[in-house]
Formats: sequence, C-alpha cells, structure tokens
Amino acid sequence: MSTRKTLISVLFTALSVMGIAGGCSGGSDDGNSGGNACPYDYGAYSPASDPSFRADVLPIIQRACNLRTCHGTGIVGSRADLYMGPSLSAGPPDDVAINEIFTTMLLVPSTTVGGMPRITPGNPSQSMMMIKIDGCQNDRGLTCTVQSGAVSDTPCGDDMPQSQPALPDREKEIFRDWIAMGAKNN
Repeated sequence: MSTRKTLISVLFTALSVMGIAGGCSGGSDDGNSGGNACPYDYGAYSPASDPSFRADVLPIIQRACNLRTCHGTGIVGSRADLYMGPSLSAGPPDDVAINEIFTTMLLVPSTTVGGMPRITPGNPSQSMMMIKIDGCQNDRGLTCTVQSGAVSDTPCGDDMPQSQPALPDREKEIFRDWIAMGAKNN
C-alpha cells in the first residue's frame, strides 16, 4: 500500500511539473490560466483605485499604444483596426477624438477573439486588451484569429504593447482598475 501511495505521489508531482495536474489546465472560468506563463491571477484581483479615463488611462495609451505603426494612424491602416488617438508628442486629443478612442475600445469585439470584447466594463478577465497587456492571451485556451502584423507566431498574437517593453506593473494596475470600476469615459 505505501508503494502505491509513493507511486501516485511521484506521478502527481511529475504531472504538476509538466502542467497537466494541480490547476495548470491552461484556462479556467475565473480568467486565470493556472499555469506559470500567465503572470496575472484574475481570480484573486480586486481594484485598488478608481482611475479616470482621461487623466490616468489615456496618457498610458498615448505613450505606449499610439505609435504611428501601431494604433495611432487612424482606423484604416491601424493594426487590428483599432485607432487609439494621437501620440503623446502630438498633445492632448480633443473631446471628439477622446470619444472616438473610447468607443473603438468599449464592448467592440476583438479581432483576435471575436466573442470577447476589447474592453468589457467591470470585467478585466473578459477584456482582450487587458489580457494582451498582461501577456495572458496564449495561456487561456482561446480560439483566436491570427492577426497580420503579429511579430510572434503564437495563436493569439503578441503581448501589448507590441515590440516594446511591457507596461510597468503600476500602469497595468491603472488600466485593470479602470476596467473593473466600469471603464467610464471620465
């Protein structure tokens, strides 16, 4: 009997290390991949603040997303057909541009995962933009459409921002908190 328990323990340990057992199934209902590849646990998340779109989120978007080759060229020609406004060096966008940026993100189906909106107010784990900012898109078991312009050959595309360093944790938190608190245009 003790040999059997030892064998089961060794087998479970081996499967856990390989990511087959112990909660490493590659996608769960709470949005946590369960594996080590996705660095963010959406199941344990609760917002720490109530950021403003205009004062807190938009400057991050302008600095990290609106490069001419990414999401700053207007809808036509922008990667993923997602225009996110002028770059930070172009100065603050006017109210019309801010509303356009906001409406192209909120509840619009992702081009990568058609059944998942880019931003789902109140739910960062069901917001494709947040998932890509967190680098979790390829660890969730999602059915994805390969995107032209992707640098990697992974099924659900590149982490965002693409071909740049990841956002600092504090900026990811601001973005995540903004979504969790309802993704308001304030």
